This record gives sequence, structure tokens and C-alpha cells, in this order.
Amino acid sequence: MTKPTVLLEMKPSALDYVKEKDLFYVLKEDKLEVAIDDVPTDYVDGTYSDPVKEICDHWGFNKEDVINWEID
Repeated sequence: MTKPTVLLEMKPSALDYVKEKDLFYVLKEDKLEVAIDDVPTDYVDGTYSDPVKEICDHWGFNKEDVINWEID
């Protein structure tokens, strides 16, 4: 079984970091699309943690650079 892929739409200011991490990306006009493996989210007291925060913490992204996300 493979991990789901997450597609992040990010601000172009994150491009240098994405290149440094050697991640797959596409630069489109005013946004950066980055494909990464999903990470598990914590489930505490009947509530899932913020998935964007979990992804950013795991991959080292600045949460402010994330515009949108979707799981493929």
C-alpha cells in the first residue's frame, strides 16, 4: 500500500526551500505546486490535529507559505 500524495499550493517565496529539499514542484504564475507524501495526523480527545500543521512540521515548511492543499 502506498502513501497518499499531498499537493500543496504554496507561495513562490518557498521555492528555494523546496529546491533545497529536492521535492517535485511546478511553478505556475503566482503559486508553487509541491507534491509530497502525506504524513499521519494525531488523533487526540476525539479530534484530529491540524493536517497542514502536521505536514509543515514534518517537512519543515512555513505554514504561512501554504495557500491550499489536497490529498490525491
